[in-house]
Amino acid sequence: MSFDIPEGFRTTDIPSPFAAENGPLYYKVEDGYLLMGFRVERRHTNAADGLHGGMLMTMIDMQLNSALNYQLNTAQFIPTVAVTVDFIAPAAIGDWVQGRTEVLRRGRSTVFTDCRIVKNEGVLIARGSGIFKVADRPDNENDMLDPRKIFP
Repeated sequence: MSFDIPEGFRTTDIPSPFAAENGPLYYKVEDGYLLMGFRVERRHTNAADGLHGGMLMTMIDMQLNSALNYQLNTAQFIPTVAVTVDFIAPAAIGDWVQGRTEVLRRGRSTVFTDCRIVKNEGVLIARGSGIFKVADRPDNENDMLDPRKIFP
């Protein structure tokens, strides 16, 4: 089954076998924010034919982390400390699901983030918040994680 991808979105090149297996995920930069999204396919659904919560949580974790790397312009591996997800509404096969992340606060070793996930350009289906561990110093030496290469 093939679906159109909204204008301006491009395939991500996240260097993760898990992301590759569960994707494809797409991205675009809008007003300085990294948006990520995907089209719900049958393989992303639960027994009720709705978007599986595990896939939505996967997307939220990748959205938060990727947007954080992009917005902080860093190339370091940023481990997830905690992610909280609120499921608000369902999504179905064929729906376009996308998110946008806000960096709420950056401390010396942690960053607090928040994202909203919508379907079909506006219907809120979930919100997520995350805490991530960052290094005290920027590490722009890791080409595999360089946001300028993953999200050119």
